[in-house]
Amino acid sequence: MNDNIAMNRCISIAANSGGWNHPNPRVGSIIVHNNRIIGEGFHYKYGSDHAEVMAFKSIKKIDEGLVKNSTLYVNLEPCSHFGKTPPCADLIIKKGIKKVIIGSRDPNPKVSGSGIRKLKLAGVHVTVGVNEMECQELNKRFFKSIIHGLPYIVLKWAESSDKFIDGLRDSKNIKPYKISSPSVQPIVHSWRSQEEAILVGIKTFIKDEPKLNVRFSSGPNPKKILWIPTKKITDKIIIKKAINDNWIIWRTNSEKSAEQSLIEHLQTCEFRSILIEGGADTINRFFELSIWNECRIIRNKITLKNGVKAPFLPKNTILKKSYCIDNDEVFTYLRK
Repeated sequence: MNDNIAMNRCISIAANSGGWNHPNPRVGSIIVHNNRIIGEGFHYKYGSDHAEVMAFKSIKKIDEGLVKNSTLYVNLEPCSHFGKTPPCADLIIKKGIKKVIIGSRDPNPKVSGSGIRKLKLAGVHVTVGVNEMECQELNKRFFKSIIHGLPYIVLKWAESSDKFIDGLRDSKNIKPYKISSPSVQPIVHSWRSQEEAILVGIKTFIKDEPKLNVRFSSGPNPKKILWIPTKKITDKIIIKKAINDNWIIWRTNSEKSAEQSLIEHLQTCEFRSILIEGGADTINRFFELSIWNECRIIRNKITLKNGVKAPFLPKNTILKKSYCIDNDEVFTYLRK
């Protein structure tokens, strides 16, 4: 089997984790004998068996004798340390695999290079770097948080054709204006399931009372973060409500600016990725600080004429893709 095709299969099955893998990376593995896949698996959930273990477990009894003459493919370097599970490199060696093809090295200092080294010392022929860019793209959240010490940040909002994210509210219209079409909701909720946490500012929390769950999709609900940029004491009732609803509260340090405090929270949090859903002031702050990686905009054909202006998309962006759903056009931008 062609190495590129085999690695693409690893990438494809690794994506089946659906967000349950956090904070671990997405990993898929296949075992190939004479161009036939005899075993494959992926890391489904944090704490569960790793991809290589699942691949070995999937081998049918009739094919067990083929393992020692097979090639194992995996999109990320096999682990070499004890964590929630035993080292995968040790299992590969124990099973007698003589050839291992790896998509990318693991940037985690606990693993980086040691899994490869362990395999080579055991006489295993190891190739590294097959479809490396695609493998790193699959785990961009993991790589960003490990290498840079910051979570992968995705900014998201829905706007009208004339660039408003909400209409004017009064005593008769106190709820947020529904801009995007109902058919977009499952997509937005699937986005939520892919990120470890989701953040909104205090204004959005008070005005919208957002649930921020994945009720219109499947997968895990992200952790909810309430960002309070002001140093003033916020209403204790609001804080209590947030705590009771299992929100993580990020407050501004009284001795630091809101910007310094936000960066400090991001540097010290354990999340691999965070989806920022509002409001406009909060999203603009991330733009101003240049601490974002991806931006997703849902633009509906309606016009509001007045209301809350949409965040201002910076010039240093690259349009990755766009597509239409009913009356909405969905744009994905990357930071240069």
